[in-house]
Formats: sequence, C-alpha cells, structure tokens
Amino acid sequence: MTIDLVDSLPKHSYKKYSKRDLKKIKRIVVHHFAGNISIEDAATLHVSKGWPGIGYHFVIEKDGTTNLTQRLDTISYNVGNNNTPTIGIAVRGDFTHELPLSCQLYALEELIDSLRIILGELPVYGHYEFRATECPGKKFRGWLSYKYPSPPQPLSVPLSKIRRWWKNLWEGKDHA
Repeated sequence: MTIDLVDSLPKHSYKKYSKRDLKKIKRIVVHHFAGNISIEDAATLHVSKGWPGIGYHFVIEKDGTTNLTQRLDTISYNVGNNNTPTIGIAVRGDFTHELPLSCQLYALEELIDSLRIILGELPVYGHYEFRATECPGKKFRGWLSYKYPSPPQPLSVPLSKIRRWWKNLWEGKDHA
C-alpha cells in the first residue's frame, strides 16, 4: 500500500522544486535515514537546509508501508548534481550494521518493480555511488549490490586504440 503524503509534509514557504518529463528519469537511488526520525522531521530538516521540501520521492516505513513524498515529475534534491534523472527512495532506519527488516526489503522490491513497469528497466544504485557517504549503510550496500547489480560501465578506451593494439599484438606473433 502506498500513502500519498506529498501535500501534508513541511515545505519551504516560497521555494519550489522544478518539474521534469518522466522520460528524463534514468535511475533509482536508495537512501537510509541513518537515525530514528520521522518523515516529517526529515522534511523539516531538508527545508531547514533551504530545500523546497523533502528530498526523497518515496519513504518506506519500518512496517513496510510505502509513502509517496514527492511526485515522480518533481526534481527533488537527493543526489547532489544528479537529481534530474533520479528517483530517490529512502528506507527508515540505520543500516550501517544491520539490514532493513524483511517487510521493508519486500516493499522496496515491490516499489522498484512497479517503477520499472511504468518507467522502464531503470538501474538501481546506493547513494554512496554518487558521493562520499555511507548511505544507505554498509550492511544494506551488499544486499543492494547483489539484488541490483550495477550495469556495466561504458568503455573508456576508444575502439580505434583497441583495434590498433590487437593488430600490433596479432602481427607480432607467429600464429601458424
């Protein structure tokens, strides 16, 4: 079950998040709260930083309830300079030394599956993959990496150099 909290959470008095076309969404980034604070407290904290509102699109409670906290077309702040293509999902709890509860993991999987049905096969990352942070916790990182392996990175060497290397290697050997 998803509860819509978008209009009930604390917001900045005049700042507003920008909007995007859903086609610009290219990935999902998972966070943790790293403390025992409420969604309202997290929204208040983000607003106190000068943000327009809470930085996550979804927050999963300790009982597995999924809360919609920003609309999908909202460019909220949750991964620094990578916000436009990102959907941010936070899981309540500190997962430095323990995994989320099984009901939270199930809710996260269901949410990711649903988002992928709507938006396509989006890759899933931990927040730590975009900046120096422990988020979403060391213990949770392993589960995320296993469940949602990162896609292969693009080749960093131009193909022309690889072809030249192979040609030189091939020509320098006796292949008879």
